[in-house]
Amino acid sequence: MTIQGRGFGNAKGSAKVFFGTVEASYTFPKICADSVWSDNQVIVKVPAGLVNDDYTIYMNIPPWNQISSPVDFTYDDSLPLLPSLCKIRPVLGPVGSLVSFWGEYFGAQTTGGVRFHLNEDSISITSWGPESGADKAIAAVPVGAISGPARIVQSGSEVTV
Repeated sequence: MTIQGRGFGNAKGSAKVFFGTVEASYTFPKICADSVWSDNQVIVKVPAGLVNDDYTIYMNIPPWNQISSPVDFTYDDSLPLLPSLCKIRPVLGPVGSLVSFWGEYFGAQTTGGVRFHLNEDSISITSWGPESGADKAIAAVPVGAISGPARIVQSGSEVTV
């Protein structure tokens, strides 16, 4: 889950995210350590041990113990895990340049791919698979893509970064 705003602090643990009374998980592949927490964006995982139910998500931000605006979240363990991105480098480049994506749950390349802004699919994926504890894909920016979100697509499911 990606939380956007400001004043979160620049280091993991500067604030804490809760699903009801249970603290979120901050465990990500090591390659993503520098990209999951910034002052204006935090990426967290649903904590282990939740039961299927509705939860209020909020962030406790020190030193004043500010509480962010709560958001409702429904947890359902029967839903499949979607591809998740935690790092993309470089964040922009010209047509034909290679972009690396790191995350989890990418699945097989035979049923997945990389989709750039304006639904432009990369037809040139040079690498797909595990690397140093993370899933990694390397794809060329396709003709027609412009600056904007990029996605890992797996069996019709997309995640935007």
